[in-house]
Amino acid sequence: MTMLEQADSSPALDVALLEDDAVDAELLCRKLRQAWSADVQVSVFSKVAQLEQALDRTCPDVVFCDLGLPDAQGIEVVERVVSSAGQAPVVVLTGNDDPTIPVRALRSGAQDCLTKDSLMAESLGRALRYALARSFADGQVRRIAAELREANGELDQYAGFVAHDLRAPIRTARLFT
Repeated sequence: MTMLEQADSSPALDVALLEDDAVDAELLCRKLRQAWSADVQVSVFSKVAQLEQALDRTCPDVVFCDLGLPDAQGIEVVERVVSSAGQAPVVVLTGNDDPTIPVRALRSGAQDCLTKDSLMAESLGRALRYALARSFADGQVRRIAAELREANGELDQYAGFVAHDLRAPIRTARLFT
């Protein structure tokens, strides 16, 4: 079953949460459990370095990350998390309502950016489903692009063989003339 199909049927969800505020982490966990109809396993990390170490060993279904942490701030957090998250979609959580933050987060590779103050279970669930669906679609695009590159390589090789074979009779005709 693909992650997109799983997102529709609400299977168990493995979440990595990068949040240094225990109250915010607990609130988000509660809202995630309300938003997702199946079991939600949340691993909470308070530092980017802790999350990076965990991502070396496992791959969660989704990563939620705050932008204000003890060992990194702002878009640097997004860039570090995206680079270490592998195929897992990254959703940014921020307490800042600066309209440039979501744009910068998305340009840095995040799937979505949510403001903590206006976060409700319904909007969190929608963002989660959309992030999983976009991540699945991005994976499909990468897979198809890789297949096309391979097919183009084979076509280039075939074209080389054909060009060589077409030149051989011309060379032979020149020799006879």
